[in-house]
Amino acid sequence: MNHLVTGAFLHDIGLIDVSVPFGADGSLTLSSAAKDKDKHTEFGVRILSDIPDIEKPIINIVGNHHELVDGSGYPRGLYGDELDEMSQIVAIADMYDDLCRPQANGKAYQPSSAVSLLFKKMKQKFRTDLLQHFIKMVGVYPPGSVVQLSDGNAAMVLSNNPESLLKPNVVVFDPMVPRDQAPMISLTSTELTVKQVVKRNSVPQHVYDYLCPSSRFFYFFNSGS
Repeated sequence: MNHLVTGAFLHDIGLIDVSVPFGADGSLTLSSAAKDKDKHTEFGVRILSDIPDIEKPIINIVGNHHELVDGSGYPRGLYGDELDEMSQIVAIADMYDDLCRPQANGKAYQPSSAVSLLFKKMKQKFRTDLLQHFIKMVGVYPPGSVVQLSDGNAAMVLSNNPESLLKPNVVVFDPMVPRDQAPMISLTSTELTVKQVVKRNSVPQHVYDYLCPSSRFFYFFNSGS
């Protein structure tokens, strides 16, 4: 576990060695920068290899967290059993995190949509058992999801109840309660249920600002999510 946690914290350390070249006019040469970014796993291995007492499993995570079991990853295109388990665990979490953040095209997936995409369209890229464990951990309604409850109120999922994945812990929109005082409610202690996940562009701005997912989570959604 120490190796896994340390490797997860350090997995992108190679980005500190990624150069951002400039063109003759002083503008960023984005295509060159992107090529360098793809080398950040190799840079990370080089950085850690120069540090005494860094153990091999940690270096493997840094070097392999973009490798995928179908061989489509980088930098070495490892396949199947060539990949160690801890690197795969970090690879799944990293892919989920990437999906929930705005990409170059400005699109970011809501957590529930990201989980669905991982399972339906990317499952061949990861070990099935590890992906299933991940989905069970984040739940049917991942933290950060904006949902409508059975009483019609809007809420945001803060965390899941492992024993009852359909009954997460939420903060509920209530204009009578100041936003910074809104309590967390466990749906397991109520008759309420989640009726549906709500897309960002369906949420009134004042409700969205109250729930304010971006202040509680490192996931940000645009109006097209």
